[in-house]
Amino acid sequence: MRLDHGALNVPLHKRGDIDKQIDAHKAEQAKEARTKRRSASEQTARDREEAKRLLDAATDEHIRRLAERCCKTVAAMRKHLLSEAHWQPKLIIGIFS
Repeated sequence: MRLDHGALNVPLHKRGDIDKQIDAHKAEQAKEARTKRRSASEQTARDREEAKRLLDAATDEHIRRLAERCCKTVAAMRKHLLSEAHWQPKLIIGIFS
């Protein structure tokens, strides 16, 4: 392996700072990740609102049928659905839409 002595004699500030380039790349990746998390969080909030709206619009008969299928009381089923509207809003949207 031969070293290029011409490149070795060039001062570091003229060769480019690899650490600075790495830091810039990491900062760019962190910014993209932050943007993705923010958009996912906003989407989840919209899904939660939609799930709660659908759950409020659900008839007592529909909830009673779901309770019978799950072997739960109507009150327990409603409580479970409210919990799921927060933690798994897409599930509630799928059930009631």
